Amino acid sequence: GNAYMQLYSANETVSGVTGAPGAGAAVLESKSGTSTFTINSTSNCAFDGYVRNNGGTLALVKSGLYTQTLVNAFVTYAGATTIDAGTLILRNTTAFGSAIAVNASGTLHAERTVASFASRSAIMGAAITGSGTININGTANTPGTTDGGWTTVGVAAGLNFSGTINVNSGILSRDNVTSDNI
Repeated sequence: GNAYMQLYSANETVSGVTGAPGAGAAVLESKSGTSTFTINSTSNCAFDGYVRNNGGTLALVKSGLYTQTLVNAFVTYAGATTIDAGTLILRNTTAFGSAIAVNASGTLHAERTVASFASRSAIMGAAITGSGTININGTANTPGTTDGGWTTVGVAAGLNFSGTINVNSGILSRDNVTSDNI
């Protein structure tokens, strides 16, 4: 079965979260009220499980100098995400709907490993604010095309960001259609 960490209107701080996909996937969820889950990274960790609201609202804070990776379409929580320090990697988080604040010492690293039109799902949430760093790493384009991994910011609130944005590969889009409309 699955391993659960359920928060009931509570705040929790951990040094990192790991978990692999599959039938026994780990679940991090808010069951009632608003719960804040703080990852104060003391090592690099990757979590390929469920991160969700389930009766409550989950917010996430990333602190600590190391990297936390969240992977897959099961990262669906809707509370705020704050990156105070270190790096938060969102990899193929196609159902991600959280607004993100990337503070001056924080880095948001968005990865989309699927190319083509099918890759145009938003993976960076509803809105992005702050003054830190955003790195975009999508699957590389075929030369002369826009078929690379698309990293899309939600259209409603968009991008209100004064930091550095590095599009290392792939495409950053605001509207899921136009590759140069940020």
